[in-house]
Amino acid sequence: MILIFPIAVLWAIPISRAVSFLGYTKSILNEEQTLNAQNDVRYGIALLILYLICLVADLVLCLLFARKYFGLLLLLLSVPIWVVLQVIRIRPEEVTVLVPSINLLPILILNLIPLFVGLGLVAVCKLKFNSLGNTRTN
Repeated sequence: MILIFPIAVLWAIPISRAVSFLGYTKSILNEEQTLNAQNDVRYGIALLILYLICLVADLVLCLLFARKYFGLLLLLLSVPIWVVLQVIRIRPEEVTVLVPSINLLPILILNLIPLFVGLGLVAVCKLKFNSLGNTRTN
């Protein structure tokens, strides 16, 4: 539970930049009505949705492992923390000229893989023990 606040603060930086980028591109779209402006608005929406999905995935991971497996949580969160630091460093929230400055798919994949690994570990632990905490005998 202690890592929820730092993760939320880290993701708040790119989310706030994506919101301001989306507002900027919408104002340009209202003025120009060009295809490039429409592409920039779509890119801003995709960035915002991606950042929110990554934030939710990291928070779910924190909620799954915060009580029992803190070391495993730190290990699983190392990749998403590295990803958000790279997003903060690269600043992909800019007007697209030819191609975007960053591919969005690796960001999503690198944030969802630790979540799926964590969900798999939780499922294995649930299958190994019964509801009373005793090891299954059958």
